[in-house]
Amino acid sequence: MVGDSLDADMQGAINYGIDCCWCNFGGGTHTLPVTYVVDGLDRLIEQLILLARLSSRSTPGDRSRSVI
Repeated sequence: MVGDSLDADMQGAINYGIDCCWCNFGGGTHTLPVTYVVDGLDRLIEQLILLARLSSRSTPGDRSRSVI
């Protein structure tokens, strides 16, 4: 899940046990256990490219992550 709302997007993803990326464009703080945090669309694109590269090299069950 990618979103900018902690209450709707991130909490929903956490409730369903899926990875989530918070687009923190306003520089806010949070206490939720989000998987990734990005501060701009350019960083989101970089993260998605990195994850795509990692997933193409990973084996089933490998949950390699990179937090920026």
